[in-house]
This record gives sequence, C-alpha cells and structure tokens, in this order.
Amino acid sequence: MKRLDKRDFVILCAAGVLFASAVLLYTRFEYAFGSTLDWESQHYAIPDMMRKLFYDTGEFFPSLAPNLGAGENIYAFSYYGLYSPVILFSYLLPFVSMAAYIQAASAVLCFAGGALFYRFMRKRQGRAVSAALMTAYLSAGPIFLHSHRHIMFVSFLPFLILGFEAVDNFFEGRRKWQVTLCAFLIIMTNWFFSVSALTALTVYAVSRYLAVTEKVTLGSFARAAGDYALRIIAAVMSAGVLLLPTVKVLLSGRDETNISFSLSEFIPYPRLGLFAFSISSLGLGCAGLFAIACAAVSKERSRRFLGIVLALLISCPALVWLLNGTMYIDGKVLIPFIPIALMLCGEVFSDLKEGRRLLLPLILTAAALTAALLLSDTEVFFKKLIGIDAGVLAAAGLLLAVFKERRGAIAALLIVPLCSAFYINYRDSLIGRDIITKLNSPACEKLGEHIGRGGDCLRASFAEHRLLTANLVTSQAHRSPYIYSSLHSRLYNELYLHEMNNENELRNPALTVRSQNPMFECFVSNGWLFSDSPEPPFGYGAYAEEEGVYLHRSSFALPLGRVKQPLGEDVFEGLNDAEKMEALVRYAVTGSGGSFEGSCTDLGELVLPESGYLTPKAEGYSVRADRSFSLLLDTGFEVSRDRLLVLEISCSGNSGDVWLRINGVTNLLTDPTWKYRNNNGLFTYVIAPKTATLALTFSDGEYELGKLRAYAIDAPKDVPLLGRLDVDADSTRGDFIAGTLSCTEDGVFELAVPYSEGFEVSVDGEKTEYRTVGKAFLGFDVSRGEHRVEIRFTAPGLRAGQIMSLAGIALAVLTELLSRRKKRP
Repeated sequence: MKRLDKRDFVILCAAGVLFASAVLLYTRFEYAFGSTLDWESQHYAIPDMMRKLFYDTGEFFPSLAPNLGAGENIYAFSYYGLYSPVILFSYLLPFVSMAAYIQAASAVLCFAGGALFYRFMRKRQGRAVSAALMTAYLSAGPIFLHSHRHIMFVSFLPFLILGFEAVDNFFEGRRKWQVTLCAFLIIMTNWFFSVSALTALTVYAVSRYLAVTEKVTLGSFARAAGDYALRIIAAVMSAGVLLLPTVKVLLSGRDETNISFSLSEFIPYPRLGLFAFSISSLGLGCAGLFAIACAAVSKERSRRFLGIVLALLISCPALVWLLNGTMYIDGKVLIPFIPIALMLCGEVFSDLKEGRRLLLPLILTAAALTAALLLSDTEVFFKKLIGIDAGVLAAAGLLLAVFKERRGAIAALLIVPLCSAFYINYRDSLIGRDIITKLNSPACEKLGEHIGRGGDCLRASFAEHRLLTANLVTSQAHRSPYIYSSLHSRLYNELYLHEMNNENELRNPALTVRSQNPMFECFVSNGWLFSDSPEPPFGYGAYAEEEGVYLHRSSFALPLGRVKQPLGEDVFEGLNDAEKMEALVRYAVTGSGGSFEGSCTDLGELVLPESGYLTPKAEGYSVRADRSFSLLLDTGFEVSRDRLLVLEISCSGNSGDVWLRINGVTNLLTDPTWKYRNNNGLFTYVIAPKTATLALTFSDGEYELGKLRAYAIDAPKDVPLLGRLDVDADSTRGDFIAGTLSCTEDGVFELAVPYSEGFEVSVDGEKTEYRTVGKAFLGFDVSRGEHRVEIRFTAPGLRAGQIMSLAGIALAVLTELLSRRKKRP
C-alpha cells in the first residue's frame, strides 16, 4: 500500500467539501437526508427503538422488543442494524437524536467508502485516475441514493473495501486476521447483504491468488483456499449471536412471496437493469460494461477471472436470484461488486496508457449493448440515457486515440454518471425536516411520560402520519401495537389483516399501521393516541397537551393481560366477519365448544347511487372511470352512538391500484403484477357514523366491485372480563413481564403479545404450558383466585448463537496463533 502524501490529502479534503456541499444542496436546508420511502418509517425509527430498549434494560443481547408490533422477537429487526457497529456507536451518544445521528452517519459512511476506495486504488493508479474512480463510486446509481433511502444496502461498503485491502495483506503474508475482522463487521452491519458482499470478497481473493501465484496447482490453491475459508468461517461463526436467532425468525416470520417466475426470466443475456444507471445494479453504465469486456478477454488471468465473473452476474439472472436468497431477481445484490467493476475501469486506463488495442472489447461491448437495449424491459428514458452514454464513451475514446488527452477523456466518462446520479436522486422524495422535528420533539417525549402509568400497561400510537410513525416510539415506556418490518409475527399479521379485517390502504402487506377500527384498538390494548388535533376520535377523551401536540386516552382499551370466557375456534369460524371482531374482543378464542352471544345486526345490502362510472351487475358493480369520483349514499337507517357500522364490499382488478374511501376510511387493492401486492380483495370498513349518509370516493380505472353489505355491532365498552393482570412496573421491562392476577372464576388468560416459541410462563412459581389464544396471542388456563404471573421470553437460537460466537472467536484466535507459529524460523 502506497502511503498517501499531502497532495492525496488535498484531493480527499476537496472531495469531502464537495460531497458535503452536494448533500446540503440536495436537502436544500429544508429536507432531511432521508427518503419518504422506508427511511422515514424504518431506518431511523427502528434503531431508535433499539437504543431506547438498551437504555431501559441494559441488556446487550435482548430477546423481545416490547415497544413494537405488540411485542416482537428482537431479531425480526436485525436487518435494520441490531448489532451493526454503526448503530451501536450511537448508544454512546444519548444526547443526539437518532434521526440526526442516522443522517450524519449515512453521509459520513457514503463518503468514507469513496475515500477508502481512493486510498485502495492509489496502489494501482495515479491520482487523477484514482480521483475519477472515487467520483464514479460516489455517483454510482445505488450508492448515494441508498445512503438516504435503504441505508443497509450500502452501510457495509466501507468494511468491504477494507476487506479488499485485508485480502491483499493476506496474500502478502501479513495481518491475515484482518480478513476475519472485516468479514465479521460486514455480517454484523447487514446479514442480508453479507452473502453477496462475502461473495465479492471471495471473488477478489481468487483473483489475488491468480495474480500472486506463478504456477497454479490444485494443491497450492487448496492450501490458500483452506486458509482463507477458515478465516471466513471464523467470521461467520463469530456472528452466530446475530445469525442463528435471525435464521429462526426467517423460518417463521417472513410472509410468503407473491413473486412467480417464468423460465424466460432466467434466459442469459446482458441485462440493462443489472449494469446500467439504476438504483439496483452496478450503476456504472457503458464504461463499466466496456471495462468488464476488456477484463474478460485480458491476458492477465486474475483480471480475466474478475471480468468473466461480472459478465456472468449481469447476464445470468439465476446467479442474481441465488444471491437474493431465491426470493426475487433484484440487482441490489450486485452493489458489493461495484468496487470490483471500478477496479476494472482503472485497468482500462492502464491499457490505454500503454497503447493496447481494444478492438475486440469494443465489439463485445457493442454486441452486449445492442442485446440489452433490444431485450431489456427498462424505462425508455434509461435506454436513451445509455445510448447517450455510449456516444460519450466513443468520444472519450477518440480524445485518447487522436489527441492523447487522458484527463479530458476521464472527465468525459464522468459526465453521464454524474448526470444520471443527479436525475436518480432528484426523483427521490425526501421527508421534510419539520415533520421529523415535530415527531421527535421534546413535546412528544414529555407526553410520553404519561404512557405506561398504571397496571394495565396500555399501548400508544399516532393518529396522523400513520405510515411514518409505524415504528416510532416516543419514550422507553411507549409500547406500540403496530409495526413495519419485512420480518414479523405471521400470526399477528394475519390477525390484523384477515381476522380483524382492518382497513388496508397500503401497498405492502408487511405494514400494520394504526387502524381506525375501534374493535382492533380495544383488542390490542391501544389506550393512548398522539394527535395533531385537540378533538379526540371515537372512543378517546382529551388527556394532555404540549406545544400543539395532544395526547388522548381511550375509554375502552382492554388491559394487556386479561381473563375471559373461552370460545372454541370451531364456533368462531362459523361467525360472519363483524361477529368475529366482537368475539375476539369479548372471548378468549381457543380450543373448541362454547357459545357466542353477540350484538351483531345484519342491515342487508346497500344499493350504490347511479353514476355514469358505475354499471350495476347481478354480482355487484362494474367501474370504468378516467378519474376519481365521489358519491353520497343515504343508508336509510340510523346507527346509535354506542354502535359501530361495519361495511364489506369485494373488489377485483386486472391492472393498476384500486381504492375506495368511505367516510374517510380507505381500502386499496394493489396491482396484481406488484411483487408485494396486498391481496386485499375484501374491503372492510368499521365506522362510528354520525349521520345516515355515507361519503364514498372511488379511484379511477377499470375494476369490479361486489355488493355493499352492512352490519351494526356494539362498540367495545364494558367488555365482560373474569380478571385482569396488574402489571408490576418495577420488574416488567424488556424480555420479562410480571404481575398479579385476580380471577373471579376459572377462565383463559390472554396476553396481548404475539404467540411464539421461546416464552417461559410461571404461575405461582410453577411452570405453565401456554398456547395460541385469540388467533395470535399467548394464553393459558387459570383458576379462580389470586395468582402471581411471570413471563419471560428468550429468542429461539440465542443461546446456541452465543455459544457459536464464542467458538468462532476461539477459532479466529487459534487460526492466527497457528499462522504466526508457522512464520517462525
């Protein structure tokens, strides 16, 4: 490794100033360095929850996240940085808000990756080429964008680049332990991308072996591969405390994918979307493709190996599918290969400097571009952009060939990537700083002090910004029944969407955001509501106010732990959807037998008003509309103030999203081609009506609606309970729940925490078997009288993961000691 001199540091300092200026100009001092897509609801809120949980419990290896999703296995959130060194460092900075920390850390990590790549390339290239490659790295489609959208897509890259340096040291016979350390940091930063990142590291390691070995033999390769593999294995084992519990959650907590494949999708050919200017690709355009072609036909076997591997990756969807864990064909897993592709771009400059003829690579590039443009299903704009990029590449070649102008050629090659980076990032919507500031204000934190008081341990949510606040908690005592995570309790998700039939206006079924269904809010113990309005919604009363933020208190939320009469699942399944909501609130649904007594009234079918966009049919209505439209429906009946109106209507569509809003409650059915489609074919609305008139708003498009059916049920007041858990606030935190229970008669205890393996239940000091109650919650039988209840959760796989990590650390130390012993004369 060449030492950097003053001129190198001047270049890095200038690049840092330009990068910081770009970030500030991009956010325009008005927006956060965070996207409205996922960043706002996941990438700072979930780490903030983790940090609050650590401050509350002091547990470095927690098992339960009681603050989200009614109580989730903490490893459902491992994707978002549970043990990432970047997130863990924030634990030392309690005075810095997580929203501010994540923005700063993301920008710093992005530039750090570029600076480290510059240092890495300086041992191969001069300053001008290294600076150009650093610029290309920072302007690659996925890197800057995901620094403010999906930060885990790129947060591991600085450790990967350090890993490339570690591989160089490994084959130079020094500091081999760095390979293990860098691989370990990559895994801990993001386990999902560690698969493709370690693959990229291994591909580079093979190329280095080919470069430093004069005579390649099976024996020498096996020895080098064994030594290298042992260090990667040690890194993987050392990360066992993260990996094993996460695998357990993956097997039980990921929804079935909606994605289907046809054999045609696996036909090999150069894919424009995998190498061109895209947020899920190599993002390097024609220059990257040309560099791959040059490498693939190079006489240097190490370079040729890298070129062939990258050519296969951008041409063979099956490889991308495997790197994605067989979930989908998404080029985001190619992000770790961007530094390797840029290394090959640097080699092209060396070729040109040394006057090598590159006719064959040009022919291959032209052929690959033609195939990609003709066969790839990509936006027309990006096809035009890649055509312009090809022209610029040709112009840069002429500058070099005719005028021997290297710097001008380098500048020309950077024009299109920089322009595409500007366009890609400009299209991304950023969240306003004012919204982030308000949701993370001292007012919300102060109001949060009211939450958690009392033995009922009620939960809290936000009335507005429901998607934005799906994972937001204001204090350590703030427990939310809602969650947005790719991993979650399937039972709870099924309860939310299909048993309680909450309204669903979102495109992703992984989202369980604050429901406007009073029955569900009662059932999941949602007793507090933050709001921008001083007027509380149905079932809530005004409680406190701070600086324009209001906290409302529920009058009907059930306690966290309650004892009910049982109702058999066989009886439950025979009820209509409105009756099921009431049954879940009033009874402990489990086992078989029992009888249901409810308040449901079938109000029959409601006929929609005539409209030029609506065509009545025998089964319902056909909608053909070129714009959204509204109608008023007079139901002809009044629903009393202590009753709820439940409406149901089926919906189907062949293309585009379809939605229907009734009295401000919206349901949406996603386009059937969308990979995360929500399959919301039955629109259900639970409304506290103030008049006999319903306001309906229909989306545009062509779709079919069924008949609108109405029911009325009692609001969830005065639910007959046989007992309630008085939670011990002093000992209940993190993985542990304790309290006293007084039962008036024998019944079934229902804890509003999703059922899972890993719980240990003790009643009066005796271990008690538990089961699923209420379709998703943990429960068990209890007898009449006073009881002491203690419930502890240990994440499945955690103990084995800790042992695996200790074994991995021991293996890493032993391997290093043996390696040093062999060096001794």
